Amino acid sequence: MMAEVLKNSKVLQTIKDSLDKNTMSDIKATLEDLLSNCLNIAVIGKRVPEKMTFINSLRGLGDDDVGSAHAGPADTNKEPIMYPHPQHSDVRIWDLSMPESNECNPNEYLETVKVNRYCSLIVTVSEHLAVACAALWKELHKAEKELYFILLTSVTDSSDSLLEKKRSSMESLRNQGVKSPQVFLVSSSALHQLEFMDLLEAMEKNIPELRMNALLFSLPSFSVPILKKKRAAFKAVVWTAASLSGGASTIPLPTVSSVLDVNMLMRILNKARDSFGLDDKSLERLAKQVRLPVAELESARTSELSIEISKLVIQRKLALAEKERSLGAKLVDTALTGSVKSMTKSFTTMYFMLTASLDELEEDAVRVLRKAYGDNH
Repeated sequence: MMAEVLKNSKVLQTIKDSLDKNTMSDIKATLEDLLSNCLNIAVIGKRVPEKMTFINSLRGLGDDDVGSAHAGPADTNKEPIMYPHPQHSDVRIWDLSMPESNECNPNEYLETVKVNRYCSLIVTVSEHLAVACAALWKELHKAEKELYFILLTSVTDSSDSLLEKKRSSMESLRNQGVKSPQVFLVSSSALHQLEFMDLLEAMEKNIPELRMNALLFSLPSFSVPILKKKRAAFKAVVWTAASLSGGASTIPLPTVSSVLDVNMLMRILNKARDSFGLDDKSLERLAKQVRLPVAELESARTSELSIEISKLVIQRKLALAEKERSLGAKLVDTALTGSVKSMTKSFTTMYFMLTASLDELEEDAVRVLRKAYGDNH
């Protein structure tokens, strides 16, 4: 299974190649990129409440939370507006106005909004896609950039009306020259419903792995499937951190040789805790959104890592991982070659420590999810 993990990830293959060449500086740089990778996503569309709610939902915010996006009664501002993620500052959602269909010069519009700034561009509409959407798609297609189309739903939409809107939008795009168009139905306030996960699957095919991971880390923990995606994305972090176990250690544990120090491990686990929505601020926002006492959500946290990540806790986790290291040493050995085998002992200790820690955090995240929403997510 571990060999398969390496095979299916470009990031992990890079790590393996760097280990064979003994270029640890490349691995350290990869870990830094995994933990902090700037991601800009453009959301194009009329500044209507549904779009603002969608931008807020992407950042784990309710419409009444501090820092949430709002549409004015007559918003005539055409300039891009940047909304930073409240906890993952390297992730930014940009609100871009929709160009008018009858005067759309797609090249000029894309230059004005600085299209190269964005890793991904999404068009949002509440009814039917405008003519400008196809013009933008064609221009972006020339530059080998993807444009994703989503129909934001409302509570008044029936299943039949949603399907008809989607069918009509896809037919319109085809008639205007968009090849194999995809239109995703998305609930602006409930990302676990409808086709948001399908949108993520489509984005994964086109966004570089490091940046896709940054997006997954930043998304709210709204369902078990998104938790599984987050957990899978953290595999690259685990392998990269474990691979750095070949250097001189500053961790006071004789059996572990690593260029990682405790502060870096704290950073990794804090990133994971925030991503799984287990930190105090995330729980407070979630409690407000689902109208439950925050103490009820906090009671679902059973791992000490969900509550506090300290040097003492990390040292204890490392010691426990060392005891279990020998159980999986042979498995790791078969997945690695060359110079890596000489550091298998410290590699596996770090690997098992981080894997067990992430398992605990994911399990707590599922418990919090069940407390908040029952079994419907």
